[in-house]
Amino acid sequence: VESLGSSDPSITRFAVGTRKFDPYSLSAGALVNLAPAWQLTTNLARTERAPKDYELFANGPHLATAAWETGDPSLGKEKSTSLDVGLAWTRGRDRASVTAYVSRFSNYIGLVSTGDTRSADGAVNPDPSSGEEPLTDMRYAGVRARFVGAEASGNLRLLGADGYAMGPDGSSLDLQWRADVVRATDLTNDQPLPRIAPARVGATLVWGQGPFGARFGFD
Repeated sequence: VESLGSSDPSITRFAVGTRKFDPYSLSAGALVNLAPAWQLTTNLARTERAPKDYELFANGPHLATAAWETGDPSLGKEKSTSLDVGLAWTRGRDRASVTAYVSRFSNYIGLVSTGDTRSADGAVNPDPSSGEEPLTDMRYAGVRARFVGAEASGNLRLLGADGYAMGPDGSSLDLQWRADVVRATDLTNDQPLPRIAPARVGATLVWGQGPFGARFGFD
């Protein structure tokens, strides 16, 4: 249940109302052992998500993102159908997996630019001579969308009991690595969806010795 924006009639900037949602999700998956160290996985899911309170009722500046965000009290549930296929390999402490997926949204809730700007007080397209940095005017809207992406991760034992050499005093050293990429398209307006993470890659060295451990990584 999403609650009221504001019940104070003197605050007219926010919509007043009550919304109720009953989202549900269904999924099915399968795992096939191709060989002692290899597995093939696949999942099919139908999911729904109720809009957040700010997606319904926001109406003001978000200074951290330099945007004026406006919600839509009439938004319906976010709905998607997703399929993924993955391949995984394991040998002792060493492992690696890669998964590719596609998701189709009949109603993806996201921020869409109106093409206008606003001042911190809400004035549309303020005079540039005022010296005030304008905010991008963004609105929450539901659009048809498609996500296509891939994820990969793994662990390589560099030093330790299950690795290629014994560490001093029973210590171990692992290299954990990860990468992902996604392309998200607004099919309603034939544009890339805003605020989607770029391609990422990362790694972390993990050292352990008895009850002690340390990590050093980057993304």
